Amino acid sequence: MAGPATRLDSIFVRRLRLPIRVGVTAAERARLQFVLLDLDLRVDLGRAGVSDDLSETLDYGAVTSGVAALLEGMEVQLLERLAQAVAEFLLAQDGVVEVTVSVAKETPPIMEETSGVGVRIVRTRG
Repeated sequence: MAGPATRLDSIFVRRLRLPIRVGVTAAERARLQFVLLDLDLRVDLGRAGVSDDLSETLDYGAVTSGVAALLEGMEVQLLERLAQAVAEFLLAQDGVVEVTVSVAKETPPIMEETSGVGVRIVRTRG
């Protein structure tokens, strides 16, 4: 007899644009830069899908405000550290079992033209 099916539900946030001091060089850290975050949070949405009740799901408004508060005043050298801090915050939210965090710099310190460079990490609770 098969066990209960695993839900593959997720809540996502795209292109959350936030200012932070990030970079290896002093010139990069001398000013705030905007980073773009894409967040994918694995969470069971079954109860909310039936009840239509916000208390049965993860409030993405609260999540985005929490990430913004986390980054406020933060200074990091690497996008990897920034992504890890965001992932740790998200995994601490009730019901979140896995997160994918993508962070991109709008204006990376490279000569070639690009729409952004960044990192993507996947972290699982436990």
